[in-house]
Amino acid sequence: MESVLDGEIDESRIARLSGYSYAMFSRLFSILTGMTLSEYIRLRRLTKAAAEIRETDDKIIEIAVKYGYESSDSFANAFKSFHHATPTEVRSGEAYRTVSPVRLMLSVKGGKNMDVRIQRKSRFTVAGIKSENIDSSSCPAVWEELYAKYDHAALSRMGNGQSYGMCFDVKDENRINYMACYHVGDAATAEEMGLEICHGSVFAGAGLYARGIAGLRGPFRGRYVQPGLYDGALDSDCPERIV
Repeated sequence: MESVLDGEIDESRIARLSGYSYAMFSRLFSILTGMTLSEYIRLRRLTKAAAEIRETDDKIIEIAVKYGYESSDSFANAFKSFHHATPTEVRSGEAYRTVSPVRLMLSVKGGKNMDVRIQRKSRFTVAGIKSENIDSSSCPAVWEELYAKYDHAALSRMGNGQSYGMCFDVKDENRINYMACYHVGDAATAEEMGLEICHGSVFAGAGLYARGIAGLRGPFRGRYVQPGLYDGALDSDCPERIV
């Protein structure tokens, strides 16, 4: 990716080199680094752009176009938001921020005890906001849309207070249908989606939602999933719950 920051990212080449679909690689990258792949690429481009502005005499607009910005205004806004300085100020000697290249390394892990129980869940109903045919990295935006319209307390009062991030009718491993939702006790009070009886593994974990889930995915895959067998299915958020 470092070699093509000033061009188009070849998703098929990344998939070929990594052995995963591009969507699965993006998900693993996010778990390992704490940021989405698209955000990392954007920040690396802004880092390279700042270095070139400081170290060369190239026109700022030419550097902006080189790193994927179509106008000087859009580049200036993104640049200042990240570096807290304008391109002109950086050229004049103002400090700028950097994001160093990520190097993913293979390591051997295992032998970790896990508190696991297999649980059968009865049919239940949820209500929330659905977004169809999206990349899995867009799931947080669905939650932002939900909370922009309703607060957590109001959503919790509809049922037992449990929230869910769910995928449904997934046919393409690179795109998902996603729902940010809460359990509801009275289906007539909200938009609803029913789920059939399903089997799931309940893992004990602690911490903030995103970090806690990320910490559980690795041990779950290592213990229960044969590598490469369910890449498409695990590329999206199945109903997940911190217990």
